[in-house]
Amino acid sequence: MIMTSNLLDLLKQEKMLSEGQYKSTIKQIKNTSVKAVQALTDSNLINPGSLADFLARYFSLPRVNLRSHEFSDHLWTDYDLMFKYSAIPVDESGQSITLAVADPTIPNLEQDFTFASGKRIRIVVTDWTELSEKLERHKNNHIIAENTFSHYTINSDPGEDTEDIADDDWETHQAPVTQYLYRVLLFANQNQASDIHFEPFEQQYQIRMRIDGLLSAQFKPDKAMSRRLTARIKVLANLNIAERRHPQDGRFKVKISDHLIVDLRVSTLPTLWGEKIVLRLLNSNIHTLKNQTLGMNPRQRSIWKQSLDQPQGLILVTGPTGSGKTYTLYSGLSELDTSAKNITTIEDPVEIQLHGINQVQVNPNIQLTFSSVLKAILRQDPDIIMVGEIRDKETAEMAFRAAQTGHLVLSTLHTNSSLDSLSRLRQIGIPDYLIASCTNLIIAQRLVRRLCPHCKIPTPVPEEFDYQSSLSSGLAFRENPDGCSYCYNGFKGRIGLFELLPFTANNKTALFQSSQTPSSEEVQFQTLWQSGLSVLSEGETSFNELLRVLEHE
Repeated sequence: MIMTSNLLDLLKQEKMLSEGQYKSTIKQIKNTSVKAVQALTDSNLINPGSLADFLARYFSLPRVNLRSHEFSDHLWTDYDLMFKYSAIPVDESGQSITLAVADPTIPNLEQDFTFASGKRIRIVVTDWTELSEKLERHKNNHIIAENTFSHYTINSDPGEDTEDIADDDWETHQAPVTQYLYRVLLFANQNQASDIHFEPFEQQYQIRMRIDGLLSAQFKPDKAMSRRLTARIKVLANLNIAERRHPQDGRFKVKISDHLIVDLRVSTLPTLWGEKIVLRLLNSNIHTLKNQTLGMNPRQRSIWKQSLDQPQGLILVTGPTGSGKTYTLYSGLSELDTSAKNITTIEDPVEIQLHGINQVQVNPNIQLTFSSVLKAILRQDPDIIMVGEIRDKETAEMAFRAAQTGHLVLSTLHTNSSLDSLSRLRQIGIPDYLIASCTNLIIAQRLVRRLCPHCKIPTPVPEEFDYQSSLSSGLAFRENPDGCSYCYNGFKGRIGLFELLPFTANNKTALFQSSQTPSSEEVQFQTLWQSGLSVLSEGETSFNELLRVLEHE
């Protein structure tokens, strides 16, 4: 039976609370965010044992004493739901779970536990003092607290045990679904996965990870676990676990080590065989957002820094989805971030939270668009503005206007090359004189997988390779498909290929002397292919990897 009464309203109706006590308790709940039963107990307005006896009689529910009731700590448990609803499993049979609660009127309690466990929920009543003692013991003995995994670290030495669990052996105490999710997240972090896909199909459930830009299947849990994994992730992300018909978005954090916290962005999607969930792993460690880590060569870094040092103008970063544009912009912002600068970003979504920078996430549902936010930012005395993406003429015009009137503006554009960006801006409706006068730099970029330095294999450059003469040694390297203990299938991480087009006087003449977009030979800059050859000659990537990423350039 699902309870629907509100506890305070019920007690007021039964003359167990006066009007004054009722109002003071509501005020206490609003000020302290405690549950109603805790507020009543803390205020000594009602004895917790007497309240439990009353609720058991009123709802015809069994009454249990948790201090004398013997039950195993190894029953099915979802610790996040337990702490959210202040409920503890005290018995489990094949098709049902018995939950002890102090307040059976809490909305959605039975529905959420039913969805998470796949079993029928039976409610029993206990008093708040006994229940809070048991909950406190669970909080002290288990890792999950406030949506943050806070007690496990990753050991950087791949030859040693990669799990270092502090203070408690959670493998003994945690629920199987929790253990499983931990291992998935540990594996993803160790292999630098950017996304984790939890995918239900008719006959199986699989977990794929995007490692170094490519998806591959890593886990195939029992299909019966899929519902529990889905529920656990949705609870962590503070999503509605009973809603399975509409997409939802959320996020939570994982503390991988004392120096690294990873944000996980959660997206759910209803599919034919159940909800698909994708976790995007966002590295929140600002110390990694440095220009040296991008992969630019010294000359490219010099051009990039000179453009960032300009007091006004526009810097555009282009490339397909997944090419690292946002990371490049964030690295630039981290270099510019000082107490003397007012920096504001407009993003969809905010991927990494940057300390000291004002970040705004667009929300089209309430008309909070790139263009509307940009209008508001221009009235906020900004020095530097980052527009996550230029999507339309209105946003483009405002970005150029801001760059023209004393602001440094950074943004992205979905084009394949720096020269293609000119055509795109013209198509949007930006005149050449405005592009020429406002633009400081256009960057096109790609990401290629980096060869593992421990197991890469020397190989001759294929004769048919047109750029063979560019490699003085005639040798390159390829991946070891078997990999080693330091890498994943012969690759470890990715490195950027960059094409920087600075708007120097000579380049402006070549770019705008006719209405046609010039060829790369007419403009002085290093192309993506030339950047790739440099990376290839240094043994950082393979010939086949270059072809995979740049074959159509």
